[in-house]
Amino acid sequence: MALRIKPAQTSAEHCHRLAAAIQRAGGPLPTMVIGTLPVVIAISSNLRDAQRDGQLPWLKLAPSLALIASGIACVNHVELQHLRAAPDFDVWRYGSGLLLAICAALAVFRFKIGMIPTLAATSMAGAALYLFGAIS
Repeated sequence: MALRIKPAQTSAEHCHRLAAAIQRAGGPLPTMVIGTLPVVIAISSNLRDAQRDGQLPWLKLAPSLALIASGIACVNHVELQHLRAAPDFDVWRYGSGLLLAICAALAVFRFKIGMIPTLAATSMAGAALYLFGAIS
């Protein structure tokens, strides 16, 4: 059964969840979660579409993934230090912001991954430009 995704609905879901996440957790955390999408999409595609497109060796991906993981750790470390120093820090509000940011990222991920077979059938260059945000 093919997954049918409505672009307008997915875009609206993403915007509402992202706005709520920023209201609850501030700017850095939701931005970081959304910023992991290209990596998550690349890993998922490498796993899912290996038979059709070939698989990039994981050793070639490892340095990039390690650099991204260290960047995420640094951002989280600085952000958490700042939040712990804040007298009005609410862990539940921050946690709900994280959850909403993850939901927004999943909405975009579901749409992008669902579109890969269609885009791959038409033009690989167009698919790459679309997936990484150069065109919409």
